[in-house]
Amino acid sequence: TVGRWLSLAPEARFLVTSRQRLQLDGEVVIRLEPLGHADAMGLFDDRARAARAGFAPTAEERDAIGEIVAGLDRLPLAIELAAARVAVLSPHELLRRLPERFQVLRNRRRDTNSRQATLRDAIDWSWTLLSDAEQDALKQCAVFRGGFTLAHAEALLDLRVHPDAWVLDVIESLLEKSLLHSYSAPERPQETRCTMYQSIQAFCAEKLDTDPAAADVYARHDAWCLELAEGLVTSRHP
Repeated sequence: TVGRWLSLAPEARFLVTSRQRLQLDGEVVIRLEPLGHADAMGLFDDRARAARAGFAPTAEERDAIGEIVAGLDRLPLAIELAAARVAVLSPHELLRRLPERFQVLRNRRRDTNSRQATLRDAIDWSWTLLSDAEQDALKQCAVFRGGFTLAHAEALLDLRVHPDAWVLDVIESLLEKSLLHSYSAPERPQETRCTMYQSIQAFCAEKLDTDPAAADVYARHDAWCLELAEGLVTSRHP
């Protein structure tokens, strides 16, 4: 629709929010990053007070809330769902239950869009829109810790069941769909690394663990880590 409008009115400008870029000529992408720490804490406080009148956390509870919002990558929907649990859980109890995020982060309000009723539903909606090759790649990327480079992905990902899938294209597509995000580490600014938010990684790890090929993926990752470690030892002690 936007492409058709632009062909009829080339001087027009459109502001569009989307989970992925539109792939139109002249498109400029402004990526929305997670909330800053102060805004994330403020959102938690606001939604917690809506769930429990008079909510006034102690200094120790503020520290726990800080760990909660960090563990949720400061993503607004996840923070809102977590803060609503303050009606029955203290911040420390909520923090202890964070590994069970998909059970804990559910919205019981009746006026909520079904896609945003639970954290799992929100991620699953994006998951179902992926191609089979993208789903397989994202599952396999869940084994990485601390991010990975394209070279790492090419060494690990096995997409042979998708003859037309090229790792470079698939990784780029996942970045454009906001299921991966890229960054440059300060110590290696010349190197582009990819990573995924913790909730997406947990979701994909669950998907991987139910895949018959999971053992092969973990074995390839173990072999890759061992080869990397041996290379570091050799370079230091020739």
